[in-house]
Amino acid sequence: MFLTQNDFDTYNLNNGSFPDLPTIGSNSDPNIPNIRITKVSGALGSGVPTVITPSSFWNGTYWELSFQVTGFSQFYFHSVNPGNVALPATITHFAGQKSTTSNLLSWIKSQEQNNDHFNLQYSTDGINFETIANVKTNAQQGNSAIDLQYHYEHLTPRFGHNYYRLQQVDIDQHSAIHSQVVDIIRGNDQSALSVYPNPARDIIHLELNVPSAQNTLIKIMDMSGRIVKQVQVISQEGINQYEVSISDLANGLYTFQLYKNQTLAYTGKIQKQD
Repeated sequence: MFLTQNDFDTYNLNNGSFPDLPTIGSNSDPNIPNIRITKVSGALGSGVPTVITPSSFWNGTYWELSFQVTGFSQFYFHSVNPGNVALPATITHFAGQKSTTSNLLSWIKSQEQNNDHFNLQYSTDGINFETIANVKTNAQQGNSAIDLQYHYEHLTPRFGHNYYRLQQVDIDQHSAIHSQVVDIIRGNDQSALSVYPNPARDIIHLELNVPSAQNTLIKIMDMSGRIVKQVQVISQEGINQYEVSISDLANGLYTFQLYKNQTLAYTGKIQKQD
């Protein structure tokens, strides 16, 4: 098998409590012993799986995984874990927006394997989460190779921060927490700010819903209070969408502030993570 470092990076962003795969293209990466291949004669979840520890080599451009086979099969790469299971789903999009009295959450999932359901989890402090919805898979028998869309409406959000995250649970009840968190901030004037993804690698998306036109200033600051990004725009009544590039920032925790007509309206934390 030939895999790019980006393949491993994508896995590591969605592997929950599973050990990481290599994080850099190097034959000295300490996570190389974590690499496993699951071989299945048929779709994952329907055939008998065989777990393989491959020989791994970084050739300077991509990873070469070598192992013996005796026939045609399907192969899934993953890290070593207590059940030796492949990651059940890849979440490629997770976002939220405010309606009049509720928050609307949506996500897209690809390469679903042995998936049973998602637990949508909610928090007002970003630390303590509780499950507010169990959303069953749309994939037939839990397996799909195409993008599938999911939606949920949270009917009882609070003023201030509303944090959401996803826990994926497979048919065998193994679970993993998706690394990204959606933060929808609701104001007393019926305005709302949605910030995603968090953590982010390259782009922070901000979706601002305001009752009337306003001057908007967005600041991103490092932990010393130094402004590292600043965007000034005129927001129109309704939903406004903005993108802020953070690709040039160092990994770490940052504070964002949003000013409406020169008045601080929202503040929060974002994490830059390659």
